[in-house]
Amino acid sequence: MPAEQVLELLDLLDARGIDVWVDGGWGVDALAGRQTREHGDLDLGVVRPHLDTAIEVLGATGYAVTDARFVEVTVQLTHAEGHRVDLHPSTPMPGGGTEQTDFDGNTFHIPPPEIGRIAGREVRCLPLSAQFHTHQGYDLRPQDHHDLALLNQVVWERASEKHVREYDELLAEARGDGLLERREVELLGPVLATGPVVVHFQSGHGLDDVGLVKAGARLVVGVDYSSVAVGAAQRRAVELGVSCRYAVAEVPGVPVRDGCADLVYTGKGALIWMRDIAAWARDVARVLRPGGHLFVYEAHPAVPLWTWDEDEPRIRPDRSYFAESHVNDTFPGNGAREWQWNLGQIVTAITTAGLHLQVLEEYAEPFWRPQDGTTAAA
Repeated sequence: MPAEQVLELLDLLDARGIDVWVDGGWGVDALAGRQTREHGDLDLGVVRPHLDTAIEVLGATGYAVTDARFVEVTVQLTHAEGHRVDLHPSTPMPGGGTEQTDFDGNTFHIPPPEIGRIAGREVRCLPLSAQFHTHQGYDLRPQDHHDLALLNQVVWERASEKHVREYDELLAEARGDGLLERREVELLGPVLATGPVVVHFQSGHGLDDVGLVKAGARLVVGVDYSSVAVGAAQRRAVELGVSCRYAVAEVPGVPVRDGCADLVYTGKGALIWMRDIAAWARDVARVLRPGGHLFVYEAHPAVPLWTWDEDEPRIRPDRSYFAESHVNDTFPGNGAREWQWNLGQIVTAITTAGLHLQVLEEYAEPFWRPQDGTTAAA
């Protein structure tokens, strides 16, 4: 269904005062602010009291109900030309938002709609947290994997606004020492002493890159799919006069030539965003020159299993070390889908890509702690 037709239908429904918002794939693209794939249908959330009127309005434009078996969850309407609209009714709640029922009869809360954009125009759409919720509980199709990756990018763009708000503080930190962990410096010392070219997969705020240059790197190329993070990191590098360059791109798919790097550096909250750990490892191997090094300084795969309880360590009942993924309900994920790669999968991906394991260490001390005063027994 083309964007122009989506907007026409929204205008017709709005003219009748029907409370609807864009859901499904078009809703994901609306949150991203751009169309990223073709859409065969249009999913719309609608408040339950307006459902019959919405069906009437759509019927006047040539749509007919073709599936109402699960009317509590969805009503499917199909146009003579083949376009489809799926209406998802939900019940308004006194405290705001609505309550929706899934196919198992469970209900979940949907916050009020967010503002997104379709073809440059503002539209109301299903909020980010609810989009992640609706992408659970079934076997994901290729388009669902695409949408989840895009939703994660939206999350990371929003989280990266922190790098802009705290620009001056991060700049001051970058002027100092201790940008790399002590053990990082010890392990990387011999490599950095040779003045290597470094490619940093998922570079984030870029402070590690400044630390790598200070420790001896000739050039660091940071790659991150957040344009906000890349913009702030590049600006900071220019102000500091350090040899760091940045590119906006998804990993894998790093936009550098084959065999250009002496060192690929990554970690500190990077691998959890990888949908395909084997493809990530192959991209690392492609970028490295013969004899080059991969350095991963990452949170232990068991970290997401622990609660944040202060009194004693506990394992979360909703997560598993061997699960495919989980929903991050804290900063910076705030509802994003994270991929649960266990240690065996990570090591196997790296060695299968042709790299040889030299050092594998585990540390009790985390590389990151919450900055809001939160403490956890684990």
